[in-house]
Amino acid sequence: MICARKHPILRRNGFEMNSAEAHSSARPGSALKRKSDFGALVTAVVAVSVADLWNEAVDEWEVVGLEEDPEQGGVCICGQVGLVKLFTISNGHTAEELNPIGSSCITLFERSDMELQVKALSGLFALRNAIRAGDDVTLTSDYFSRLVLDTLRSEGAFPGDRWNKGDGGKDHEFLLKMFNKREKSDISVKQQNKIDALLAKKIVPFVLNDARLK
Repeated sequence: MICARKHPILRRNGFEMNSAEAHSSARPGSALKRKSDFGALVTAVVAVSVADLWNEAVDEWEVVGLEEDPEQGGVCICGQVGLVKLFTISNGHTAEELNPIGSSCITLFERSDMELQVKALSGLFALRNAIRAGDDVTLTSDYFSRLVLDTLRSEGAFPGDRWNKGDGGKDHEFLLKMFNKREKSDISVKQQNKIDALLAKKIVPFVLNDARLK
């Protein structure tokens, strides 16, 4: 069992302070204090990190999961209530996971890659909801973004097969090219048939079975 440190150390603006001091130093009425308890966030994260310093511990984490609470009953690890999107973060060094955590707290990690992970998972979650609802999903900005397509590629949604000559990257490149067309009427019947096949045979099954989406 990993025991929480009493007051994890963090650095802010070149000075060291513990989590209790960070909490007390937040300006009354500040956005940070209204949205999350920074001290509680630091305590929860550092307690299951290798690093003792917040600014070092934040580099150990990735966003690995998302679920929704339509009733807004989610409570973040920092204590913030009313969460709808409940993210899970995982530490690659300790194999520990923390959840639920809100997107505003993930922003406090000050890592652009984690913020992209939040956007990508949110996009995939919306796509899965649309599929489950029976929507006629199309390759448009109503359901996709370049980030979502790139994430599908990196997560293995386009395996090699005889149609792409063993290179799944060709499927991704094709879909990205079609998605970027300003005039969808320029898409030929043959191209549309290929889009429909990739949606039905690769993207939809992958998204419905994506274990990161709870």
